[in-house]
Formats: sequence, structure tokens, C-alpha cells
Amino acid sequence: MYNRLLVFLIFLPGLFAIGNVQAAGFAYDYAQISFDDVDFDVSGFNVDGDGITLSGSYAFHPDYFVTAAWGNWDLDGNVDGRQLTIGVGLHSALRAQTDLVLDFVLGNIELDSGTSTFDNDFWRIGVALRHNLSNQLEVGAAVNYYNFDIGDNDTAFGFNALYNLTNDVSALAAIEFRDDVDILSIGIRYYY
Repeated sequence: MYNRLLVFLIFLPGLFAIGNVQAAGFAYDYAQISFDDVDFDVSGFNVDGDGITLSGSYAFHPDYFVTAAWGNWDLDGNVDGRQLTIGVGLHSALRAQTDLVLDFVLGNIELDSGTSTFDNDFWRIGVALRHNLSNQLEVGAAVNYYNFDIGDNDTAFGFNALYNLTNDVSALAAIEFRDDVDILSIGIRYYY
């Protein structure tokens, strides 16, 4: 299964090569910090809270990039939440102002109350669109499929907006809805 998925991700850009359009203004080299409001309802943990996520992306090829993220949240009832992810993705221009993004991510999520722990590895595959509404405003939408080691698999829907404050800095707002987890984020992205 994983071998077929890896081959798919490696050769997919070739499908987009014919008639490829140069996307305007999309960068995949960035560092980001976001402040998150989270709501978990998994394996006996029904908790809300807030925290931060540090994330980034690095384009190692014009069409490919790697990502990583670390989130840490303080939740109700002295529950600590953590998530770590690392992934690879590819993008291709659909139109001059629109990029199609595909990614594959490996991750771990942990909720710890001191007396009980929920620790779950997962992989996620996602499809997203990035669209420049103007030189200063980008919007995006994503559908992500999560496959968890423990519990039910899940499909998530996400939406985001980035407002360019300067050429290198953007303010962001994002939301992701899943059956068991909702995350609302605001933050800053720095393009390098």
C-alpha cells in the first residue's frame, strides 16, 4: 500500500506537465506560528483548549516540498495535547492564480491527563487548492483523509486565508473540521 502511494506521489507531476501554467505568487518555503483553539472528542477525552503550532515547508524542487509541524496545547482538566507531523507534497498550477496541492503526512497525536494517555500514530493524504484573489489575499480549501492506528479513520475539511502584510510576511486564519477534532487557528507566516 505505502509503496504504491509513494510511486503515485513521485510520478504525479508528470500528469500535470502537459500544458502546465506558471502559478503567480505561490511560495512553498516558509516558517509559521499559529495560535490554536482546539476541540477534541476522542477515546474518552472530550476536551477543549488552546496552544501553539510551529510549522514550516521547504521546496526542494520547483514542484516538490517537505513539511513539518509541532503543536502543543493546554486542554481542559489539566490535559496536555501534542501533535508532530512530517510530510512531503507536490503542487501544480491549474490556472495563473490557482495551485493544486497534494501531500502525504505521517504523524502522531498524544493526549495526556497524567492518569490516562491517548497516543495515536496516523498518516494523512490531502488535496488542496490555493487561489490568489488579489496580490494581497490568498484563500484555500482542503480535503484530508486521516488513517489512524487506533480508532476510526476520518475525513477533514479545511479552509484558510492569508493576507500579505509585506512581501515576506502574511497573517493567516484557518479552520479544520473532523468528526472528532476541530481546530481554529490564527497566526503569522514568514516566507524565506
